[in-house]
Parts: sequence; C-alpha cells; structure tokens
Amino acid sequence: MHPGLASGIVSGAAWVSDIFTDRFRTAHQWTDYLLTHFGGTMSVNTILNRGDGWAATDFQALYIACWIFYPLEKGTYMIPLTAAQRTNVKTGYGHLGLRATSHLHKHGRSAGAGWQFLTGYTELLVQLEGGGKHSPEISPHLFLKNEGHPAVSVGHLLSYWHKLRHGAGNVANDAIQRVVKEQAQLGIDLGIAERAAENYSNAYQKVLDALGLAGATVTAQAAVVEMFTQCRVAAANKGQQLAAPLMTGLGMGGLQAAIAEHGVGGLDNAQMGAMIDNVLLPVAQAAAGIAFSDAKLVRVLGAMRDAEADLKTLAGHLRADAQRTGSERSVRYFQEIVVSPSAIDAGLAAAYQMLSA
Repeated sequence: MHPGLASGIVSGAAWVSDIFTDRFRTAHQWTDYLLTHFGGTMSVNTILNRGDGWAATDFQALYIACWIFYPLEKGTYMIPLTAAQRTNVKTGYGHLGLRATSHLHKHGRSAGAGWQFLTGYTELLVQLEGGGKHSPEISPHLFLKNEGHPAVSVGHLLSYWHKLRHGAGNVANDAIQRVVKEQAQLGIDLGIAERAAENYSNAYQKVLDALGLAGATVTAQAAVVEMFTQCRVAAANKGQQLAAPLMTGLGMGGLQAAIAEHGVGGLDNAQMGAMIDNVLLPVAQAAAGIAFSDAKLVRVLGAMRDAEADLKTLAGHLRADAQRTGSERSVRYFQEIVVSPSAIDAGLAAAYQMLSA
C-alpha cells in the first residue's frame, strides 16, 4: 500500500468513499480486518496452510492481501503455491460455485458471495492454475481476479464486448481513476494502477497471431523466444541495417553470454525483460520501412512496433518478477501480478504499521 493511500485512509479523506465500500473506509476497519484474517503475524500462510474450514471470505482476504501489495482497480493476481498449499486451496476451491471464465485454462469458481471491497466490484473470480490435470505444465498458482459483474449478466457481457473491441474490459467504477488523477495533480500518489491482467491486449494478441502462437496460455517467455527468432532471421536477411542493433542489444547486460550458456529459452525473467527492451524493440523499430520478401517477417515486426507500449510494460513486469516471487524463472503470461506469500506478508506488515499510526 502506498503511503499516500494509507495517509488518506487514516485522515478520513473524502475521496476514500469513492474507492472503497463502507467496510474499508476507516483505519480501524482496515487494521481490524487484517488482524482477523492474518493474525498477529500478518501472514497469508495463516490461510494457505489451513487444511479445512475454508470459505469464500478466505479467498477474498487473499485478494485484499495481494491488493495491498500492488493496488489495482482491475486485474489479476497469481500466488505461487507449494504442493501442500495447493491441496489446501483446492479444498476451499471445491466449496465455491462454478463460474464460466475465458481466462487461462478456463476453469473457474466464484468467491463473490458478500464481496465488498472496491466500490462497484461485486464478483471475485478464482482459478487454480498449475499442478493439476488442466494445466500440468506449470507449477501451482492461485489465480484471483476482481470483476464488476457475475459471469452471467448484462454488465459482464457488455464488458466482454468492450474487451473484444478495445483489448480491455470496462472498469466498474469510473470514480476510482478520477480520484487517482485528481490526487496526482495535487502531488499525492495513491499508487493504484488502473489494470494489470493476464489476458492479452489487442496489440499484443496481434503479435502472437503473427508469430503463429495460438491460445490464451502462451507464456511471455515463449513469445520472447519466437520474437527473437524472427528478429535474427530479419537481421540475417538485411545485414548491417539490423545486425547492428541486434548485436548491440545482445552485448548489453550479459545477454549474449547467457544465451550461449542456457539458450534463449533458458534466460531468466529479468533477462527476458532485457531482451525485449534492448534487442527486440530496437530491431523492430530499425526494420520500419525496410522491405522484406517474407510476409511473416513483415507482420511480426509491424505488430511488435504497434505493441511497443505493451511490450515495454511486459518487460517491466519480467524484470520485477524475481523481487516479487523470489524466483528468477516464474511463470508469466502477460501483465498479471505474480507475487509470493513472503512478499505479500511484507506488504501486509507495512500496511498495518501505516494504518495503525
């Protein structure tokens, strides 16, 4: 939680009611909630390590803990789980109602019963990703996503239609970003991002389409490998015009040595982020206006240029993953927030201290 946000809650700023429901508008409500759900240790393991007695409120508490670490109006959090924690979570997951979902491996449940946290948001989508029959290729993660409407509703249908047209669903409360912008103009940073989700933007989806990568579960790492392959082909076709930015980028941050040792697919997340910033985007930009006989190269490089902003944001998340997860090679699909229990706990402790001041 950003100090500016905590300060507003403690002081009872008028804008707090525009962001939070009436259950989270005072510092006492916040600290009481944190103590109730996470105990004096301020740890999400209080919930994750529990074998039974799960309810929708436990998934809601885990979402709020993630939100405290990285506040979002709308987006996706993924918490890496141990095998034992996945077993525990699955016990609670089984008590939740089924919910239709288009996200990742498309198996979801609803923890929306009584969900009141951010004003305008009444649904909490829960998914178990990894470690099971639907997604055995990745390690276990708990997926949590705040939604404005239940899956079967006019509001959700309109938001989904908006996403198809614009690459992102509707927000459920325009006042949140209005408050964030108004406070920023006064020099106060509330630290609430508008969105960060695993579902691809339209521009990034066009990159994947051009690469021939289909489906909703293409990892960022797989995309980087394929983009690099195309950039290398382009450089081989056009010589010094593209070979220069390619080799310059590979010479930065030890990328060339890392590739020689591990291969492109063996780069860690931070190196993948550096690959996007230092190699892929510079080559794509240098290729603007160059004629290629290979139609696929034209599509890929053009799509990369069009998705530059999204690729830079993706690179930033890849660079931050090790600090957030404690792992140099964690799963990443797009712009979701992947955060370990220990990092969440640090956020809880810091928030509790600020809200208790």
